[in-house]
Amino acid sequence: MNVRVCHRFCSPLRLRGRSRGQAMIEMTANIIMFVLMITVVASMSAYLYVQQAIVTAAREGARIGSLNQEIGAPATSAAGVDAVKTYVVSMVQRTTGLIVMPDDIDVTPPDPALPVGERSVEVVLDFSITNPLPVEPLLAAFSGGNSYNLGQIPIHAEATMRYEE
Repeated sequence: MNVRVCHRFCSPLRLRGRSRGQAMIEMTANIIMFVLMITVVASMSAYLYVQQAIVTAAREGARIGSLNQEIGAPATSAAGVDAVKTYVVSMVQRTTGLIVMPDDIDVTPPDPALPVGERSVEVVLDFSITNPLPVEPLLAAFSGGNSYNLGQIPIHAEATMRYEE
């Protein structure tokens, strides 16, 4: 009789130990997925912040260019374009801390052949940022070593404003 009683009470104890191990494995898997999800959300948030800051810098550059009288005159157009590029570079650096090269910015001055009122200034910014979080090694670890090239993220922004004469 003692053997039966011990068998009844000992068996659930062994099963409880196994379910603890299973719960630990499930919890570990959930923690890994949670950390991966938080990392992806933080990376996307940083990308969206930089994207918005660069779009704003392009718009401000187009606004400054539309008000700049140097950019409209063919003789001083290069100086006006340089002034707009310098402004956009400084604005991106102030808002994001990233360094944009003036070669990444294209400024199209107003065309003197167009009639007054139809001239415009266009600022185009093509830039790549380094991913702020190490998402690529995590994805490579979970995908069996495949690379997704998430180390560099391209950002494109363009803005056009009517030239004020």
